[in-house]
Amino acid sequence: KVVWNAIDCKVDENRKEGEITYLSESIFGYSENLTSFTFGNKVKTIPSGLCRDLPLQSISIPESVETIEEFALRLSSRSITEIYIPAGVKLIEKGAIRSSNLEKFIVDKDNAVYASQDGILYTKDFSKILEVPSNLKGEINIPAVTENVLEDKYWWKDNPLTAINIAEAHETLSSIDGVLFNKDKTILYHYPNLKEGEKYIVPSTVATIDTMAFANMYLKELEMSDNVTKIELAAFYSMPALEKIQLSNSIKEIPHAAFMYSEALETIVIPEGVESIGVGAFMGCENLSMAVIPSTVKKIGTEAFIMQGTNLRNVYCYATTPPIMSDGESEYKY
Repeated sequence: KVVWNAIDCKVDENRKEGEITYLSESIFGYSENLTSFTFGNKVKTIPSGLCRDLPLQSISIPESVETIEEFALRLSSRSITEIYIPAGVKLIEKGAIRSSNLEKFIVDKDNAVYASQDGILYTKDFSKILEVPSNLKGEINIPAVTENVLEDKYWWKDNPLTAINIAEAHETLSSIDGVLFNKDKTILYHYPNLKEGEKYIVPSTVATIDTMAFANMYLKELEMSDNVTKIELAAFYSMPALEKIQLSNSIKEIPHAAFMYSEALETIVIPEGVESIGVGAFMGCENLSMAVIPSTVKKIGTEAFIMQGTNLRNVYCYATTPPIMSDGESEYKY
């Protein structure tokens, strides 16, 4: 017995508890007011879309469940922070469990297929990350055997982490004080969002700063050595506290959206040797008052310095030939 848009949903009182063994796909999906749902204790499969976008206040997966299908528990609730996976679960399809405020998966130690550590869902042998909570918090430790950490980079870019520690024996990755690098530390992949400190000096081994490596960080000051030769797309995107940055003298390009919405930045001196400034590189840097463009710049992307309520008063461009303006695809001259 189901009453649509009810606050509660459970088996009809006239039935014996646990008598229901099968549930159809999406039967409760998109029920905007359904905040409570109780499974029978003989249900073996949670089907695709069963509870999709429900604002549930709690969810409990019964011990009888063996399969959780795609989108089965894609919830809109912010109340659920933990999901417990019982010992009998044998298959969790990709994207089966999502919730906007989910902080951790907890897997029963006797489960033969899955395991969890620091809230992340792994295969039993920890060789693969399967699911990462959408609100994973704090310090995490990646085992030496985990192979697919970089498969989907945005899981660690979008979560409020203080440190990503890589086991020393890992073959392809490493970390220093919770900052993520490749094994030989020539690529800086990620500086955790909530890592403490106002200033960071990039290690001298680093040659490449990866896409969005410092995005959404609250650092005030950042320095890099001249060993850095490449900065990837949006590397310093939306750093609201960044006031000062020392760029490498070896870079040739300021990429698209490099400093977009880094609102506290007041002055930028682009090193001699840089040949191009990407589309929207400093867009939204509302407090930027001075920009120095060296003689080597040949190309400037559209809206590279566009911002609302701009304080930009002084632009020094030392190029003797006017740079070509580019929208990232076509190029033209002013």
